[in-house]
Amino acid sequence: MKASELLEKTTSLLSTEEFFRDFKFQKSNRFFISKNGGFRKDVRLPCAHYYDVIHLHPTYCVKFDILLNWFKKYNFRTTQDQRDDYSFGFTSSMLGKKSSDYEFSLDGKDFDSKFEFFKKELFECSNWVFTNYATLDLAYQHEIIPLLNGDKEMPDGGIEWAFRDLTLCRIVSPQNYGAFKKMILERIEFLHSRNEPNLARYYDKLDEIIAYMEGLSIEELENYKLSKEKSNSEVRKTGKKPGIREINKAIDELNKKDTSIRKNIAKKFGWKQSSFINWKVEAGYYFYLEHLNCYNEATLYVKPLYIDDLWWDVFEMSSNKKEPMSLRGKGAFALDGVRIMETPDLFDIRAEESEYELEKIQKYSDEDIEKIWDDVFQQIEDEVKRFLKENPDPDSYFPGEEHCHGYYALITYLHAGDKQKVLDKIAEFRATPGRICGTLARSFDDGKTRDGLDFIEAWCLRELAEQGDVTAQYKLGTAYEYGSCVPIDNEKAVFWYRKAAEQGNSSAQYNLDLILQDNQETQA
Repeated sequence: MKASELLEKTTSLLSTEEFFRDFKFQKSNRFFISKNGGFRKDVRLPCAHYYDVIHLHPTYCVKFDILLNWFKKYNFRTTQDQRDDYSFGFTSSMLGKKSSDYEFSLDGKDFDSKFEFFKKELFECSNWVFTNYATLDLAYQHEIIPLLNGDKEMPDGGIEWAFRDLTLCRIVSPQNYGAFKKMILERIEFLHSRNEPNLARYYDKLDEIIAYMEGLSIEELENYKLSKEKSNSEVRKTGKKPGIREINKAIDELNKKDTSIRKNIAKKFGWKQSSFINWKVEAGYYFYLEHLNCYNEATLYVKPLYIDDLWWDVFEMSSNKKEPMSLRGKGAFALDGVRIMETPDLFDIRAEESEYELEKIQKYSDEDIEKIWDDVFQQIEDEVKRFLKENPDPDSYFPGEEHCHGYYALITYLHAGDKQKVLDKIAEFRATPGRICGTLARSFDDGKTRDGLDFIEAWCLRELAEQGDVTAQYKLGTAYEYGSCVPIDNEKAVFWYRKAAEQGNSSAQYNLDLILQDNQETQA
């Protein structure tokens, strides 16, 4: 079967499902789209074809026109790109699934079982996104409140998210807009100091862009919000439904109590706290508990201490090793640990579907919260003891690639000294989109942005080359000549080409002659 035929079969089967009854399928870009006024939800099915397998990487998106339309005045992207843009988007792995990559063999082997699994996860993820981001108020709860509370990190790159979030905050919660704007501007300055490439084209006009948005009629924005709220909410039979601000205030108060009490209970068990994580170091491991807010679960992760130490050396950020230990939990450039335990949602504050019930939020006393966290930390301590008994040596601990982040696996292999395996895995990851995720990247003076794979590849090539590996010497010379995984450096290119040529590598000798000839012509 051809790849196009297999794709058509898959999308045709999805189109017949009741879930997609109100969606239109755009064959040109493989989007399932449902639009209602200024609100759109879609499921996107980007595809990659390698040899005899196709890989689907679904993305689940919602778009609020009101958050994006005003920005067209300044947007540098093409009209089509803006038309296809979304306000909030998620992959399967971002929603707790093991992978965002779904494989189908062209020979049709196991198609039925693979399709059923794919369909099940597709519908679960779609339903979660379309339920929890059905209105501007819900989007505000999931995106802005955690940022205001310091329970969530702002994005580590890009810039358009900042204008989207500022608009959302101004519409839903104007009383918080001033404080949120200050946070956004501080983040933008941090990204600018790091030469974030996507920020450069907007930075000089930043004040103008924000002033333009702020100058729009607040009445128009409010009217849109109110009409959306009216069409997406119901009045309870017991009387008028509490307003979103009243519910937000109650959630904020519960979050504050939750954070304070969690810190005290954690201390009793020997854990420290920083923002939304608790952490402790034991037997060469770094354990950290993530609890974003009162309407989420608590998740326990672990990683050997060497993971971040070696990663930061490779990523040329060794100074991070001197920073507070909390940075290893959810710092911008720390590697994710391995999940070893997860609780259900700790607080029962929902009524139906995604709605929050004010009475449920307000029922929790300090004693209730203390009991919840006392039970949680007792479970955690038991799990840590079990883990250490089964994995006493952090140097040999490896849970398997299916249970950890791709970068984590690479650093583990690198720590074990298997540099060639690392290089082979990097090639595999690059050939299969979705096998490794994350935005671990840095910009350089040559204008290029290099990701974590580039840094790891360069590290391995340098170590192998210094040990006399002729192939690594040649590849490193090529990398320095063309600026692939390292910045362009002709002197280093000549150095490594010469090393490889001296060992009889004919390709290195040829490239060395060419680069020396070019240098002579340039000097002349």
